[in-house]
Amino acid sequence: MKNNKNNNSGFTLVELIIAMAVLAFLMTAVGTLMGSSVASHRKQKAEIRVHTSAQQTYNQITDSIMQSKEVVIVGYESSTPYNFSVPGADMGATPALTYYVKDSEMVEYLKLNPKVFGLGSFDTTAKIKYFSDLDADDVIYVKKIAIMTSAPIDLNFVPSETLNGSGGYSMKNTFATGGPVNEDVSMIRVASSSDYVFQANDDMVNIYTFEGSNMYYEKQYKYMTDLNDVVDPVDSSLTASTKQTCIYNTGLSYVKTTGTSPAEISGCTVTVDVKDGAIGVNLMFNDKNMTYTTNGMINLRNSYVLKGKDN
Repeated sequence: MKNNKNNNSGFTLVELIIAMAVLAFLMTAVGTLMGSSVASHRKQKAEIRVHTSAQQTYNQITDSIMQSKEVVIVGYESSTPYNFSVPGADMGATPALTYYVKDSEMVEYLKLNPKVFGLGSFDTTAKIKYFSDLDADDVIYVKKIAIMTSAPIDLNFVPSETLNGSGGYSMKNTFATGGPVNEDVSMIRVASSSDYVFQANDDMVNIYTFEGSNMYYEKQYKYMTDLNDVVDPVDSSLTASTKQTCIYNTGLSYVKTTGTSPAEISGCTVTVDVKDGAIGVNLMFNDKNMTYTTNGMINLRNSYVLKGKDN
């Protein structure tokens, strides 16, 4: 009699359940590893973005300071150092607003021409301090810093009514007598005074305004006014879209104060060393809980910038 054996070599139910459990465990482990890797990569990219943005902001300000012809700082002093490690922390009463300038001559100039340095108006209630009154370790909490530098004149950006002659004609490369001059020297007729100005460079004021976590950057020219992009960002009447046109960085740390103005003080501080002709800049960033600080001393090319006639 023939004996038929059952030769079924498939998986039993128990074996199948075990195999599925092992597979599920492996898939979970791989998914967790991939998720962790993606999160780490995103965090690393965000950190690089914050660091790059912070360094670009620092470089922009320090390059302006290094080439400065005039510097005006508006800010605050505090007897107790502010801690920017916790954004939005309440630091108590608002300190007195102070203008920091080189001498009394600059004070008088600001009273008559506040808009040249992006002030809008001169606050007669503000304190005045000369750079020479400051110790090298005195910390200024910056609201606005305006830095005048030189920029080559391009007559294409000078409004026609300020050019020499009628009809906006420019006597580029020639004196009024017809004699030749250097190629990059232009003769400009200033409409307000009818003065004729021969010069190769324009006065450009770099204006940095700090408000909470935001830093705004504006440029203002003496002659090439078509290039001006001045918008006073601390003017409460301006819309958010208008202010957005000159925003440069949104990742600064800041603290709050109990006063109505400024209400928030940004993480930008400066020190002034008149003796060595240098300005120290410290920028503190806290973007999405990622902190970064850039700081250093910048030696000015022009020694007269910090030393006024009163010194």
